[in-house]
Amino acid sequence: MGSQEKVFSFGAFHLVPSRHQLLEGDRPMRVGSRALGLLELLLENAGEVVTKQQLTTAVWNGTWVEDANLRANIGALRKVLGDGRDGRRYIVNVPGCGYRFVEPVVSRRRPVAPQPNGKSSSLEWTLPIAPRLIGRAETLQEVTAQLAIHRLVTIIGSGGIGKTSLALAVAEKWAESHNDVTILIDLTTVRDVAHLWTAATRALGVESTPNPQSQVIRSVRSHEHLIVLDNCEHIVAAAAEFSATVLKSGAGVRVLATSREPLRVQDEWAHRLAPLDSPDRDASVTAQDAVRYSAVELLVERIAAVVGGYELNDRDARFAAEICRSLDGNPLALELAAAQAEAFSMQELAEGLRDRFEFLSNGRRGGPLRHQSLYAMLDWSCQLLSSDERAMVGRLCVFPTWFEMADAIQLGIGFGMSATAVSGCVSNLVTKSIVMARITAEGARYRLQETVRAFGRTKLDSARETDDAFRALVAHVTEALTLDPTADGAAPSRWLARCAHQMENARACLDWAIGDGRDLTAGVNLIAKALPFWMIASRLIEHRAYLEPALAHLLTRRPRRRRDELAIEIAIGLSRYFSGGPTPHVVDRLKHALALARTLGLKPQELNILWMLYGIAGNWGDYRAQMRFAKQFGTASSHVREPRTKVRRDRMLARAYHDIGDQRTAVKEIKRALAAPLLAAPVQLDAYAIEDGTAALAIRSRILWVTGAINDAKTVAEECLARGLALDHAQSICWAITFNLCPIAIWSGDLENARRLTLLAMAHSEQTFDHWNEWAQMYRVLLDQPADAHAANELVRRMIPAQRDIFATLSPVFAGDDIRQRALRRPCWCSPELMRVAVEVRPAQELGETDIRLLRKADLLATRQGALSWRLRIATTLARRYLAQDEGSKARAALAPVYEGFKQGFQTRDLQLAAELLAEM
Repeated sequence: MGSQEKVFSFGAFHLVPSRHQLLEGDRPMRVGSRALGLLELLLENAGEVVTKQQLTTAVWNGTWVEDANLRANIGALRKVLGDGRDGRRYIVNVPGCGYRFVEPVVSRRRPVAPQPNGKSSSLEWTLPIAPRLIGRAETLQEVTAQLAIHRLVTIIGSGGIGKTSLALAVAEKWAESHNDVTILIDLTTVRDVAHLWTAATRALGVESTPNPQSQVIRSVRSHEHLIVLDNCEHIVAAAAEFSATVLKSGAGVRVLATSREPLRVQDEWAHRLAPLDSPDRDASVTAQDAVRYSAVELLVERIAAVVGGYELNDRDARFAAEICRSLDGNPLALELAAAQAEAFSMQELAEGLRDRFEFLSNGRRGGPLRHQSLYAMLDWSCQLLSSDERAMVGRLCVFPTWFEMADAIQLGIGFGMSATAVSGCVSNLVTKSIVMARITAEGARYRLQETVRAFGRTKLDSARETDDAFRALVAHVTEALTLDPTADGAAPSRWLARCAHQMENARACLDWAIGDGRDLTAGVNLIAKALPFWMIASRLIEHRAYLEPALAHLLTRRPRRRRDELAIEIAIGLSRYFSGGPTPHVVDRLKHALALARTLGLKPQELNILWMLYGIAGNWGDYRAQMRFAKQFGTASSHVREPRTKVRRDRMLARAYHDIGDQRTAVKEIKRALAAPLLAAPVQLDAYAIEDGTAALAIRSRILWVTGAINDAKTVAEECLARGLALDHAQSICWAITFNLCPIAIWSGDLENARRLTLLAMAHSEQTFDHWNEWAQMYRVLLDQPADAHAANELVRRMIPAQRDIFATLSPVFAGDDIRQRALRRPCWCSPELMRVAVEVRPAQELGETDIRLLRKADLLATRQGALSWRLRIATTLARRYLAQDEGSKARAALAPVYEGFKQGFQTRDLQLAAELLAEM
């Protein structure tokens, strides 16, 4: 008598316990394993009450569980069955007792059903039921198509990646359209080729003899066969010999193998199986978005099976994404995480992965031992490696992300390995699915997955090689970051490329050396070499946490490394300034650095610090201090012949004179700065600097506008913008636009150009510091909501003093409540205009002698400064107020002489308003 199977039938459903399968008609239903166990027990006792204790004992193997878990699984079962739909009931609760299955049940045994169209039934009885594949639909089609072309296809991938599940699904799909006898040979316990032939006889159901190979060959010649060889990695040579032999024995034989490396048999087609896809690290996903990723879909489905129903919500979505990324989209690891869902929330699951090997140690009962925990899975893989390869896995774990072969070789050399030995190990680890490789036109790059990296770290720690590995990496990274003094230019492109490549490695080294306190001296040496690149690439803020511990360590060293102290002191000041503004602490640090630079006689550093202090003073409206630092810069640079330094000196003085209101001297200084042809752009600009040619043009355009040369100002502004865009230096572009070009456009009434400039500033601020984006957003509010006093007041409260000065000249809504006090506090470039605005914000009918005196004082100051454009605005306001009081002669006397002083700019807003007023008189 042939094999038979037991079947429970009720309504439209059939339960086949031997297959762990519930069918509705011919359609398989998706039900969790525990819910199926509950259903089988209820069907076996149909019509009778089954107590809660009986149910939990049978399904949870005596483990204590809460009633909520039992209720959740019963609920999931009812949902699948449609219990209660159309009045039909299957499972009822007996309060205080348990549950009873109330639908009539037919229990019978039947022979194993033949396949449709007379196909062999071997697949039903030699292969397990293939699990539902998630995220593998295209892969299933690809491998099935490959199997039709190639007689040997090997599915290759790391442990737990889903090779067996895919192979079973391919075999099942193959059987749908072929009459092949399909057998599975699980090689997990097979030790050599002799054992493999014996296992093949058992799978084929042929008699085992002293010569099993001949029995197998005779059997496979009689029919077409698909032989699934599962888990070949520990006996690759034996699996290769077996495959080659059976493929030669008959044209109707095909082999589908799973392994962590190719079998290297002639005509083998190797298919590398990728992890399931996960959301990107920086992605903020909703539940709806997250479940579109196959790793998240698998995690959610497995959790639902464990707890008896679960739907991902938006709160849990980011934790689910974090789990999937942390586990590299590995299906087995995700199942191990889901197995903990009865006791932990999604957030707690994500947090538990910080100790992933302890946390993920509760695999499915009955599964292979290597699938019982994440650690066991990885340990199984590494047991198959050579001693050098195992050691290399541990050493490579110090790389936080992608690395190149040259990086690995330098690391291995630190352990006394030859370059050939290292490259051989890395190559073998790629072949054996331990190391991932990415091959592009630029070359090959490699990385360890997160779980493998964490496993390698445990091995490195146990071998007590962690510090040695990081010291070797620090030495390599420090050398890579060292600027070659023989190269042309201050920052050659090859050095920049090396630095960019090593940034993640540098951060890992600094975490070890400084963060963990393992080797502060090595960390300081690395920082000293990294600082030039951090300055160029705007990386100071993100590395600030390493700077102060490094400086503290330097201060304890004897002899003192004063140059490194100075470099780090400057870096700390800059990073604090650009992240938190010019606090007294920042200014004190920079002044301390200035004193140290002067003591050491380091002129370039002295000039750089003076330039920073000058900029801080100007931003915070302390224009007198700005002038002092500009003059100190001039004195310190008086013997410096370098052309760029001279341009910087002259443009700093020009801006300082402009800001204190001395426009005539400012004009002389800016002419001196621009007397020679504009300098060509330097090879590489510091991200924290402002290109001097662009800055000089920007300053000149602003001075020209204030002094009344309006058309010239607009022409120079366009020249400045063209230069800045050609250089493509974000800091320079943003500074020129926000401090100079956008105000000129708004002062001139050219709001379309102002909007264009604002969009440019917003685009380029994405490449540099956040505060430039803040500037651009403020201009957008001014342009889009010109009369919104509430929005303006909100912005004024956030503005630094330089911003408050500029925006008060752009629109009275930005004047602020203290405009009169600010106008009179100290004379500066905009004081005449602030005085005028203080009057402008008052109703016209309230114009009194105090206001008249303030406007006359403003005009006197503007005249003394040489600020013709401010004089025009003052005269226009005074004339308008006189006209409101029917004093036309006074109005003309106030406005006409100033208007007649202009030689250009008559199409701009201010001059048109003045002309209209004069026409009314």
